[in-house]
Amino acid sequence: MLFRSKELARLNKHSEAIECYEKAIKIGPKLSDEWVEAWEKKAESYTELKLYQDAILCYDVLIDSKSASLSDLWIKKATCYFHLELNNLALSCCDKSLEISAKSSSAWNWKGFILGVMQDYAEAEEHYREAVRLDPDRKSTRLNSSHSQQSRMPSSA
Repeated sequence: MLFRSKELARLNKHSEAIECYEKAIKIGPKLSDEWVEAWEKKAESYTELKLYQDAILCYDVLIDSKSASLSDLWIKKATCYFHLELNNLALSCCDKSLEISAKSSSAWNWKGFILGVMQDYAEAEEHYREAVRLDPDRKSTRLNSSHSQQSRMPSSA
């Protein structure tokens, strides 16, 4: 069931994939690797369909079960809140991720990105610096930091 679900998702048939993930969740023993993967992939399919509230519910199940990488789940949940333009909730999720793993360059980068969108450029830059310190090869952090700095500059028009 899980293989079929992933194949449907790969073909961008996310609605059908979600139905298969739901069956895999019902069939598989709770907290098994397959059960966890089905919930994660179901959330990803909801995200692809821009059904962020549904994706958040899936991430909540995984967070509550403590069955997957919690730091990463909080970041994925932050991403959904960001897309829903609920930036304060997204920041809260980034903070939860950092409580679990203060060395998560993704959490520092995402928090910096969200702060930049909220026009808190100085704070955003601090978060980008920490993300780069933790993972110097991460190109997206450097790009986000560069964009944040450019956003603060007055328009030359």
